Amino acid sequence: MFKRIVFNLTVVGLFLFLNSCGKTLLGSGVKAEKVAPQASSQFSKPTPGWVVGRGHSKYPDPFYLTGVGFSEKNYVSANESARAELAKNLKVRVQSILRDYSSINKSRIELAIETQVDTILEGVEIRDGWYEGKSKVYYSLAVLDRKVSSNLVDGKIQSISQKLNNLLNSGKNAEEAGRFLDAIGFYTSGYDKTSELASLTSAKKVINRSSQSPELPVITDFGILIRQIVNGINIQIVSGNNQKLTRFKGLPEPLVAQILTTGSGKAISGIPVKMKYEAGDGDIDYEVISGVDGIVSASVRNINSYKEKSHTVAAQIDFEKIASRFDKQIVQTFLTTLKNKKVNFSYAINLPKWATNKSLKWKQGVTELVNQVIQNLPPGGSPSLGIFEFRDLRLNRPTPFSRILKEDFSTLMVQVEDLEIKSLPPNKKELSASEFAQESKLDYYVTGSYRLERGGLEMRAQLIRTKTGNIVSSGYGQIEREEIHPDDLAEIDSPIVSFTPIDGSDENDGDEYDYELNRLVSGSPKNDEFGIKVYADKKDYQIGENLIFTVTAKKNCYLTILDVGANGDITVIFPNAYRKSNFIKAGEKIKIPAPDYNFNFNILGPPGLERIRALATKSSDFPIKLNLQNGFHSISKQEIAGLKSVKALASRFNSRQSRSWGGAYTEFFIHEKNQIYMRGSRKVSVGDFASSSN
Repeated sequence: MFKRIVFNLTVVGLFLFLNSCGKTLLGSGVKAEKVAPQASSQFSKPTPGWVVGRGHSKYPDPFYLTGVGFSEKNYVSANESARAELAKNLKVRVQSILRDYSSINKSRIELAIETQVDTILEGVEIRDGWYEGKSKVYYSLAVLDRKVSSNLVDGKIQSISQKLNNLLNSGKNAEEAGRFLDAIGFYTSGYDKTSELASLTSAKKVINRSSQSPELPVITDFGILIRQIVNGINIQIVSGNNQKLTRFKGLPEPLVAQILTTGSGKAISGIPVKMKYEAGDGDIDYEVISGVDGIVSASVRNINSYKEKSHTVAAQIDFEKIASRFDKQIVQTFLTTLKNKKVNFSYAINLPKWATNKSLKWKQGVTELVNQVIQNLPPGGSPSLGIFEFRDLRLNRPTPFSRILKEDFSTLMVQVEDLEIKSLPPNKKELSASEFAQESKLDYYVTGSYRLERGGLEMRAQLIRTKTGNIVSSGYGQIEREEIHPDDLAEIDSPIVSFTPIDGSDENDGDEYDYELNRLVSGSPKNDEFGIKVYADKKDYQIGENLIFTVTAKKNCYLTILDVGANGDITVIFPNAYRKSNFIKAGEKIKIPAPDYNFNFNILGPPGLERIRALATKSSDFPIKLNLQNGFHSISKQEIAGLKSVKALASRFNSRQSRSWGGAYTEFFIHEKNQIYMRGSRKVSVGDFASSSN
């Protein structure tokens, strides 16, 4: 107990002694944060010289950089203030020296000063502190050893100099390989490093109190290298210019340009180029990139405007895409000249005239329909083909407009190579289409239909092989009303009462099943909210191969899928005996056949076009009753019950139907086994209609 009292008195006495002394705490290599002085008493020593700017005896200016900070809060705030003051003084002195270097980008140097000086200041220590009791202000002294800092800067200068050499070599190698954008990237990094080097060299002068101007190491001017590359990039036309358009699909040759250097002609790779119409309009590869040979190539796949006699496509270096790789200041300083680097391709519209005075969109629609119809014709030979009048789907009979549509369709078909178009005599015997085609000794025949729906014209056509009666291919075209000249619709707008609708007892028409099937396949809902998608795993099959369908929906629904064979027979493949419930959830992916069916869909034929029609409804009600005892419900074209079923389906799932439903359609082609051939061997070669278009 006695020893403890003596110890406590000793501590109190020491405290009073210190409290009676001045508040100066001379540092001895220990940071001020670890030497927290006690509160001052009324008996304070005079203000230390370093507080009033007369320096510190232990840290003379030739060997140390110092900064004095103060705060009314505490020593922590005073320490921060001291560091900030030292940093401010150092940065101001460095900036004043760099004003003489007009060849160096000032804003980039400002950024470099911030980065490099902040690194140098990591060596700052708080070496002293003082509390002024009367004003209640805390003072701190921040100290930076000049020798230590100078050595740090020397190391950084050496490191950056080495990096500059590496960037220079990398840029040269990229240039040699034709990768000029990569070279610009290396040189811009060198440009930034040069700014860092300038700030470090000036900081070293401040730290060492040198009276001589700082001298930068001998280095390459990266700014000059960047400008040389940018100014040397050139684009020139190689081929595809001044073509003449002789068909609807697009230009026969691609538009080809090359990116290379001015003078030496060295190919430049990796340059993005955008292809843009300056006159006219068409479908073109919008974005292309130069290859190792500097070549950029773009195809005009389709012409969208025939009003202009001449079209112009600009192949322009994509400045925006290049600029996105670099910072804004580099772009503004060096790259803006790339905006104007381009060449213009021109081509002329020079097509033969049509026999009839039709609008542009009308001619485009009919041409596309023809190309779809003939795409599945096997190559070789010269098959004969007849074209029947198109039927109005509202009336199931030809109209005056039907004959006009047939005439334009025939005008294009005549131009198809290796195809004999026969002019058919009147069908005096009132035979069905298939019977009349056989009597006329046709290899193939075309039947078609049209319908005016929702302010537009829908056209469909089918190519049928006479010998088998199987559909070979089908085509679909749609033209919006506002895109058609009034003369195009003059006949179709005739009052419906002027035509006599066909009834079910018409003995002269043996194609009623095909008519109803066409209505079913071509129907489209007013508002499809279900988002059904259906597709097969391929577009071409051979008899004997396996087939898988995939179906998805965006909304819960009851789904029915019809497989329409080339001969017109229908198989309901969903629902089936393996999954009788046809309710599917939104986002659910249905595979048919599913793995749990334990069998595959083996394609039996007949060869030709297979069509898939998916139908979606909100309820499970369906127009016909499905018999799933044999696995799948079937509808035969040859049976009276088949015609009734197709009629019921076509009436329910028709665009004029008010009840909500959704639909999707896809098709694929079936070849004979081991007789697969390339489809699309024939194309329509259309003529110039500019002088006759409206």
